[in-house]
Amino acid sequence: MLDFRKCPRLGLIEPRHDFGDRHLGVFAPLGFLGGVPRCFAGAPSTFRLEESGVGFLLATTHNDLTDDLNPNLHVRCLGDGAVECDRRAYVEAMRPPLADALPALAEAARTVGGPQIRNRGTIGGNLGTASPAGDALPPLLVADARIRLVSVRGEREVALQEFLLGPKRNALAGDELIAGVTVEPMQGRETFMKVGPRNAMVIAVVSLALRVDGELRAAYGSAGPVAALVRGGLDEAEELAERVADAASPIDDVRGTAGYRRHALRVLTTRALERCLAAA
Repeated sequence: MLDFRKCPRLGLIEPRHDFGDRHLGVFAPLGFLGGVPRCFAGAPSTFRLEESGVGFLLATTHNDLTDDLNPNLHVRCLGDGAVECDRRAYVEAMRPPLADALPALAEAARTVGGPQIRNRGTIGGNLGTASPAGDALPPLLVADARIRLVSVRGEREVALQEFLLGPKRNALAGDELIAGVTVEPMQGRETFMKVGPRNAMVIAVVSLALRVDGELRAAYGSAGPVAALVRGGLDEAEELAERVADAASPIDDVRGTAGYRRHALRVLTTRALERCLAAA
């Protein structure tokens, strides 16, 4: 039997010697079974991974067993002006006050799936899946997000740029869960755009988030092995679109060619600059 005790400081749970099966799959099995079972994030991807023999225990979505215990992320504003992610779903990022604090993330959240997915899917799923096409990743990159990881061994914090290692690969150890994300509060303007074959429920051909906040920060998705960030000074606005296109390393696939993706990044960066600088 597995018995879990809630850990108030983390809002997660802490394993004890006597385990209760009601919360099987959150923390203890990861260490108790040597890290062989893995939590999964991004349920549509899991079926493909399962074919390779990887075992999974816990879906990172809400359910009646782990609603207040699981590691799904939700963004909340802290009293000191910082913004921290905790649990919950995309739909919460679409509404004030979170949409006011992180408008690019709100815009990205509105493009994720349909209403059912936005109510059940989480920012934590995007981080755990680490897909280059994850819609939440560019807005978090321009906000200098830092990921808080916890396990029975303790906790650590990793910059999002270091957390994303490659396609579907991240820096999570086998016994770790994502407990939260801290981002810089926005002082300027930001926006998110993406290109796809239709206006909703689509995987991005390319995506781009831009923040103008004392400097220029542009982050792109679906144009390289990981979502990535390009920084520049405010006096480099005219060069930014070309710098973003040059930094990308897109491929040809069923959604678009590498050449089209580079062109689209130039167009999106130019439009995002026009939108943010006009509003400044």
